[in-house]
Amino acid sequence: MNTRQTAFEILVQARKSSGYIDTILHRHFNSHHILPREKRFIQELVYGTVRMRRYLDFFIEQVYHGQFSKAEYAVQSLLRMGLYQMEFMDAVPSPVAIHETVELAKSLGKKKISGLINGVLRNIIRQKISLDQGLEDLPVTEKISVKYSHPEWLINRWMERFGEENTVALCEWNNQPQPVTVRVNTREVTVDDFLNRLEKNEIPFHQSEYLQEFFQVETGQKILQNVLFPAKSFAVQDQAAGLSASLIEPNPGDIVLDICAAPGGKTTYLMQRWNSDIKLSAYDVNKNRLEQVKQLVNQLGFSHISYQVTDASVFTFPEADWVLADVPCTGTGVLGKRVDARWHRSPEDIDRLATVQNQILNNVAKSVKPGGVVVYSTCTLEPEENRDIVNTFLKTHPDFRVKPLPEHIPWKLTDGQHGLMILPQLHHMDGAFAIRLERIIP
Repeated sequence: MNTRQTAFEILVQARKSSGYIDTILHRHFNSHHILPREKRFIQELVYGTVRMRRYLDFFIEQVYHGQFSKAEYAVQSLLRMGLYQMEFMDAVPSPVAIHETVELAKSLGKKKISGLINGVLRNIIRQKISLDQGLEDLPVTEKISVKYSHPEWLINRWMERFGEENTVALCEWNNQPQPVTVRVNTREVTVDDFLNRLEKNEIPFHQSEYLQEFFQVETGQKILQNVLFPAKSFAVQDQAAGLSASLIEPNPGDIVLDICAAPGGKTTYLMQRWNSDIKLSAYDVNKNRLEQVKQLVNQLGFSHISYQVTDASVFTFPEADWVLADVPCTGTGVLGKRVDARWHRSPEDIDRLATVQNQILNNVAKSVKPGGVVVYSTCTLEPEENRDIVNTFLKTHPDFRVKPLPEHIPWKLTDGQHGLMILPQLHHMDGAFAIRLERIIP
C-alpha cells in the first residue's frame, strides 16, 4: 500500500465533506485492509498535516511564487504533507520526504507540479535559518498562532483570559497525541478486574483520581482489539465527560432526561451509575446520531431507555427531576481530539451558538419539577457559552438557583462559583464546563 497516497486521498475527501476528518479516516480504515503500522503512519500524517496547517503554510508561503492560498488543493496538500514529514516525523529524513512527495505527485498524474513541489521543499531547507528567525520576529500573538498552528482570533481570546504561558500550554496540549480514556462498565466487570487485565497485557495506564472507573491508557488499540477486553466491558469516554454526567444525582424512581444525548457516553454512564433506579429518556435532534446512542446502549448491555428525535430548543419535554443539557458548542475544550475543528470555527460561531444554548436552556427548564435540577454542560472554554449563559438564565429565572457541586468534585476542578471548569492544560483531560441549576420549591 502507498500510505502517502492514502493520506492524500483522505485529505481530499475531507475537503469535500462537512464531516470531521477523524470520522472520514476511520471510515476509510474500516473499509480497507491496512496493516497497523501503516495505519499509524497514515493517521499521523493526516492528523499532523491538518493540525499544523498554519505553521506549514507560513513556511511554504515564504518561498512559494504566487499566492499559495489560491493554489489548487492538490498542490497545497502535497506541499503540506511533504513539509510535515520533514519537520515533525523523525523517522522520515528530509530527502526521503521530498522524494516521496514528488513521486506521489507524478503517480497522481500531476507531473507538471512535481518540479514546483521539489523546488519549494528544497528552498525551505536552504532558507530554514532565516525563515525560523522570521517566525520569531512576528508580534507575540501572531507568533503563537503560527508556531502552534491555531487561529489568531482564538489566540487573542485566550491570551486575554489565560495569559501567554497558559495559552502556549493549551496550544501544546491541543497539538500532542491525545490520551485514550476508557470507562469500565462496572455492570459487567469490576474496576479491580479491569485493572488486572491491563497489567496482565502490560498496557500502561493511569487511573483517574476523580472517578475510579476511568483509565487513561497509552495504547488504546490493545484494548479495542483484545479478546480480554470484550466490547461490553468498557466504553471510550473522556473523564471530563464523566465528571459532567456525575453531577446528576437522582433518587430512586426519578425521571431523568438526557438532552442532546449523542453519541451516548453520558447516557450510558448515567445508566451504569443508576441503572433501573431511574427512568431515563434520551433525546437528540439528529436521527442518525441518536442511533449511535442506541448502539452504544446495546453494546454495553443496558435497556429500559426511551428515545426520541427532538429539537431541544422548542420541544415540550415531560416533567422531570433531572435534566442533563449537554448543549451544542464551539468545542474549544476538545481541539486536541478534533484536529480540524480549529479551522471550522469562527468568532461568529460563539454568538450564534450562545443563542442556541440560551434557547435550549430556557426551554428545558420548563420541564424541571420544583426541587429538580438541570445540569447545563459544554465542552467549550469560552465564557460566552458557559458562565454568561448561566448568569443570563438566572436573571430571567428567579425561580432557579445554583446548586452546589457534589463532594466528589475537588476545588481545583471548579471556577470558584459552584461550576465545574476543566482546563486541558492544567488538568490533562478534555476541557469542559458544567453547573447545576435547581428549581426552587415555592
